[in-house]
Amino acid sequence: MATSNELELEGLRRKIFEFYDSHCKFQVLKTLEPKRHNGVPQDLFVLDACFNPPTTAHLSLAASAFKGHYSSSTSRLVLLFCTNGTRRAPSPATVEDRVEMIRLLVMELHEQYPESLGAAFDIALTKETTFFKKSTAIATASQTEFPALYREAETQPCKPRQIFLLGSDNFFRVLQPEFYPGFDPPLSALGPLFDNAIEFTKANSKTSTTVQSFEALEKDLQDAKGNIDPGLLLDLRSAMASVWSRLLHFETIIVVDGFMLYPDEALKDMFDIRLMLRASREESWRRRSSGYGNLSEGEKEFWQTKAYFDACVWHNYELEHRPLFPDGDVQGLVDTEVTTVLHGIAIQPEVDSSFSDTHRWVVNAIIQGVERKTS
Repeated sequence: MATSNELELEGLRRKIFEFYDSHCKFQVLKTLEPKRHNGVPQDLFVLDACFNPPTTAHLSLAASAFKGHYSSSTSRLVLLFCTNGTRRAPSPATVEDRVEMIRLLVMELHEQYPESLGAAFDIALTKETTFFKKSTAIATASQTEFPALYREAETQPCKPRQIFLLGSDNFFRVLQPEFYPGFDPPLSALGPLFDNAIEFTKANSKTSTTVQSFEALEKDLQDAKGNIDPGLLLDLRSAMASVWSRLLHFETIIVVDGFMLYPDEALKDMFDIRLMLRASREESWRRRSSGYGNLSEGEKEFWQTKAYFDACVWHNYELEHRPLFPDGDVQGLVDTEVTTVLHGIAIQPEVDSSFSDTHRWVVNAIIQGVERKTS
């Protein structure tokens, strides 16, 4: 007579093969749900669970779903295994083995992070290989595919906020344009994935800006740069004083830093104030390579090499930003007032300006942006 474990394993195998042969893109295989869980989730955390085996890094990522302001009683964590849309068994561990690894990870999570005990966990399969398609597959899952998204007597799923828990490797993979060949520009495919990103950041920001924090900033600047022109710090104080009352109109201030923020019009339109600080090709490479330590060329990954920087990073920077500059010269002089009117972006007039000059320009550009926004 088969044991309960053997019967459970056989049922699991049957569900897996049924999923292979179906048209479904997503399917919950097993749910671990405490008796007191509040049912339909407000926050749906998703962790890629193709690991073999799970590591302490995966455990830490999973635990991040239950830290801070999140409530385990209104959260679910989906541990999602991708089959790559084929019946071919993964190697060396089978799907069944990997599902068991996921279950053991949940047990370890309960043991090390008691705050996770009130949460529900779903072990699920997907045939989708990109994150934005995984997100869509979850959001559109039927009641048989993901029962937890449905309230009683309702035919439409609820729409909890999806929060993907990503390590640095997957984060950079999400942003690779080659994964989105049918979209123009390619990263516009990520729209559905980031629909809630700005609102989520605003809703959960716990930071506040005070006079003391500016004093701390002054100290940080002094510690970081040593002998700073005293006039620079006076600029900081006087500039903030001149717009402080206007800044109080904003409930939350979010500063977004990026190398390629403006080529995508949809992304650009999300920002109230747009600044573009500039560095030459040589200075950009110097800054980028300084973070690689003392690695020899033979020890570097390809993305850390000068060849990659020239052929990919700087090439695409030039290609995407040429429309913003006279004659397409991304290292030439520009008139900030003209670029602000034409493109809505205050572009620093010169490349490789000094720290002091860059600071003064940024302060003035922010003041002008705040005044435009609040006038």
